[in-house]
Amino acid sequence: MNSCGSRILYAVAVLFVALPAIQAQVYFPDDAFPPTLQRWFSSELHILEEPSLLESSNDTAVESYRFLWLRTFNQPIAVRLDIKADGTGVITTKVGNGESGFPYSTKALLTNVTRSVSRDEAKSFVKRVDEWQFWLLPAVDYEDHEGLDGSAWVIEAVKAGRYHAAYRWSPDNRATACAVHDLGLALALQLAKVDVPNKEVY
Repeated sequence: MNSCGSRILYAVAVLFVALPAIQAQVYFPDDAFPPTLQRWFSSELHILEEPSLLESSNDTAVESYRFLWLRTFNQPIAVRLDIKADGTGVITTKVGNGESGFPYSTKALLTNVTRSVSRDEAKSFVKRVDEWQFWLLPAVDYEDHEGLDGSAWVIEAVKAGRYHAAYRWSPDNRATACAVHDLGLALALQLAKVDVPNKEVY
C-alpha cells in the first residue's frame, strides 16, 4: 500500500485533548496551519525532541528536510534529513510511544537513531523535492485539511534561509497530496529504512 492512491481509514480519535504544554520553541509560522493542527504538530515535535526547522532557517548554511507522520492508531514518527556542506547527509529517525490520534500527557520519545546518507542519496532526494515543486505547494489543501480518521503527513524543508511546510491528511492521488505522500515515503521508507508493515502505511 505504498502507492499514492492508497488510503486506509480508521475510527475517529479526539486529537486535541490533553496536549502537553509546548515550550517556547516555535515550529511553524503563525499562519501556516489551522490553530488546532499547529498545536498538535508542535506538541508531537516537542515530545520527539525535534529542533525547529523554522528557527534553523535563520542560518543560511542549513539544509534540512523533515517528515512528521501522525497515524491515528500508530506511534508518532519524525524523520529528518540534514545535508552537510560536502553534500552527504545524516538521517535521524525518532519514534514516540502511544498512538498519534490519542494525545496524553505521558507521551515520550522511545527511539532516536541516525545513519549516514551518501552524496548520491541526498542528491536524489533533493532532486525529488524539486521535481515535485515542493516549494510552491500550498501549506494546506483546503479541499481536505481535516479528517475523522487516517493520518497527518507534514513535510518541512529549509534551505538557503528559506522555510516551507506542507500538510496533507491521508494523502490520496490529488497532485498536491501525492507530492507530500511521495516525499514522506522517500524519507521514511527509502532513506531512513523505517520498518513499517504495508497495512500501517496510510
